[in-house]
Amino acid sequence: METAILEKITALRHELHAHPELSMHEEGTKRRLIDFLRANTSLEIRDMGRWFYAVYRCGCAGAKKLAVRADLDAVAVAESFELPYRSQNPGVAHKCGHDGHSASLCGLALALESRGADKDVFLLFQHAEETGQGAAECERLIDDEGIDSIFAFHNWEGHPLGSVVVSSGVVQCASKGLTLRFTGKAAHASQPESGHNP
Repeated sequence: METAILEKITALRHELHAHPELSMHEEGTKRRLIDFLRANTSLEIRDMGRWFYAVYRCGCAGAKKLAVRADLDAVAVAESFELPYRSQNPGVAHKCGHDGHSASLCGLALALESRGADKDVFLLFQHAEETGQGAAECERLIDDEGIDSIFAFHNWEGHPLGSVVVSSGVVQCASKGLTLRFTGKAAHASQPESGHNP
């Protein structure tokens, strides 16, 4: 990647990192990304309310339609690092790397702008990934635009730095959690009969 493009994407990531927003409240993040794409590309931008997508059209007859998805939202965790671009929203931070995901997708937009592709490429900027609400709303893009294949990416620990791991199907799915509560009465081991095992 050219140094000038890398610098633009890094600056965008830092700006997003400094202004994190929780799921279903990503208005400022969405605006920053749309402004960046409008200032740096000629891609068609479709604002869908809480989410948006940008389109590169190759102009090829019968071209396949490929979508690439990145997420926008941050989590309700305080910033733990002293960074020049640290979170300015107390108790909210980009601890899952979604600032980097969105900035990277903008990097792909810049690459499409300069190099082109032999497919129509849809860059999907999805809100509310952390809660699962965003995917349900963005799913309509697949049918509305006749997407042939869609890719998403995420950081994945345990793999060598710089590697790309591709997997078909669901990967790194979140859970809503599990809470177990036990009720009993503690007792000393010498008097188990006075306790109540939950």
